[in-house]
Amino acid sequence: MYVGATQPGDGEDNQAVSHPGHVEEDLMHLKKPKHAIDGLASGVGAVVKGVGGGAAMVVAAPIMGLKTSGIPGLLLGAVGGVIAGAGLALTGVGVGVAQTTRGVINTGSAISAKLHGKEWDEATERWIIYNLQEEGELVADMDEDAYLEYMRAARNGKLPDHAPSEGYGGAAAAAAAHHAPHAVVETQYYDALGVAPDASAAQIKAAYYKRALALHPDKHPGDAAAAAEFQAVAEAYQTLSDAQLREQYDKMGSEALAAAPMMDGAAFFAMVFGSEKFEALVGEMKMTTAVRNMADAKTFASPHLARASETLRQWKREVQVALNMAKLMKPLVDGEITEDSFETQMTTAAQELAGTPFGCTLLAVIGQCYSSAAKNALGGMSKVMEMFSSSGHSITTRYKTSKAVVGAAKDQAKIMAATQQMEKMGLSREASAQNVDPALIQKAAESMLELVWRMSVLEIEATLASACKKLLHDHGVDEAARKMRAKALLITGKVFVATAGSGADGGAPIDVAAATAAN
Repeated sequence: MYVGATQPGDGEDNQAVSHPGHVEEDLMHLKKPKHAIDGLASGVGAVVKGVGGGAAMVVAAPIMGLKTSGIPGLLLGAVGGVIAGAGLALTGVGVGVAQTTRGVINTGSAISAKLHGKEWDEATERWIIYNLQEEGELVADMDEDAYLEYMRAARNGKLPDHAPSEGYGGAAAAAAAHHAPHAVVETQYYDALGVAPDASAAQIKAAYYKRALALHPDKHPGDAAAAAEFQAVAEAYQTLSDAQLREQYDKMGSEALAAAPMMDGAAFFAMVFGSEKFEALVGEMKMTTAVRNMADAKTFASPHLARASETLRQWKREVQVALNMAKLMKPLVDGEITEDSFETQMTTAAQELAGTPFGCTLLAVIGQCYSSAAKNALGGMSKVMEMFSSSGHSITTRYKTSKAVVGAAKDQAKIMAATQQMEKMGLSREASAQNVDPALIQKAAESMLELVWRMSVLEIEATLASACKKLLHDHGVDEAARKMRAKALLITGKVFVATAGSGADGGAPIDVAAATAAN
């Protein structure tokens, strides 16, 4: 997703950008194929879409004509369906041939790019020298408007060839995200967080998280001074994170906000950030983000901007997770500690994580992702075996998710049917709902928890796959360091899976029956 240090003459064209996670509305989206195999795959897909759509048109048009106009409509629909269907099929074939040809043409550039250590960037559809640290600087303060501007520049081939911190990406993001500078009557809240009065919302949030984490009462039991400072930091953030309150504070100071309600610092921190134990490893879950947006009544002017926000948020999440992993493994990569010492450290960390809610099962999922990425990076027979293992795991995971979807839907349908049956017997809707078999409600609750967990597994695995790729393909470090990162990732993965124990099968995170019964 990061557009890194490209070199002139790479042969990039100005095709539409297709960002991971964004569903294109255009059936025949002409993404740029990176080489012959990619072009062939894209071409075959276009042919299948065109021929399939044409066949559907041939069948559907006469039926619709019959429903609306009888026999005459049937005949007209048949003729129109054949014409439209043939057009779609021919379009699909044409696009398929074009994409295959483009792929063949681009193969030379792909070979050259690979020889120069470049990576294919799906977002901007060009070869880049990937650098994790520079990508982190690029996205740090980027907001939705800056993201859209950045992607438009990518689509039009106007991205710079130098580091984003010195060029278009960093400058545009910082300019769009910063608070407009102006005079403030006092800086007490800014000082509490350690930021300047013109700090961006992202900088303020990051500063609060860092300060609150260091001062959290869990880390300073019985320390009244730390507790008071923690509360002061929370009040500062509650004010500065709200645009309206921040404006009032800047103009009139803290006295103007004396009547503004402030939550308890610990409760506010938990509400904003949730559990901190696993967030460094997997980032913030989309469900948590969605709940926060609803609580903040965050809205967007258009669905397009909402999609941009979601995609940008996931991009930042993947980058930060990769940066966190790089920092975790740095002592081993730099030779400051031995592999045995690193394994001991990871074992201690894993044992602490295992004691948290969902700990063992989350460790199992994370460990499997780490091990898979590391084996692929290290190559050899382990890579070949992992290819087969990953395919099987992917199929199994999606099967379990599909099964959970069906199970949850069936159980909800059973409750609805039971309620409707009692309503037919004369009971009110409220009475019907209260008299549903408790065992049926229990089963539905279990199914829903299972579904939520399965969806979470898919999300975590997709996030970690991208983050691990960033970590292991980072040309900001040399090849030896990348190889050592892969070894560190493999060690960590094995430790996590071993610590998880029986949770390694990716099963439900908790005893759902016991959990729901307690409620």
